[in-house]
Amino acid sequence: MSKVGLMLRKARKAKGLSQSELSYELRTPQQVISSWENGRNDPNIASLEKIAAALDIELPWTALDDEVTEDGDSRDTRRYLTPGPSRTGYAA
Repeated sequence: MSKVGLMLRKARKAKGLSQSELSYELRTPQQVISSWENGRNDPNIASLEKIAAALDIELPWTALDDEVTEDGDSRDTRRYLTPGPSRTGYAA
């Protein structure tokens, strides 16, 4: 299971939602929620924003993302879900 999946499951359960209830709020099939939580897939940025809103968590994380630096090098940027009191945007 991925770290994103573990944290998503923890935040969902802390909010008292089942996968079915979260899938209804996100307008996403329950199987997709399950695949995120079990690490088979990662949510995209748009889904991460919806998840944060539904679970009332901060977004100091993104899905795995390759970022190209000014000199053309590619680097892996990983930021992960952290439950928090409010949604304040992306952490640097």
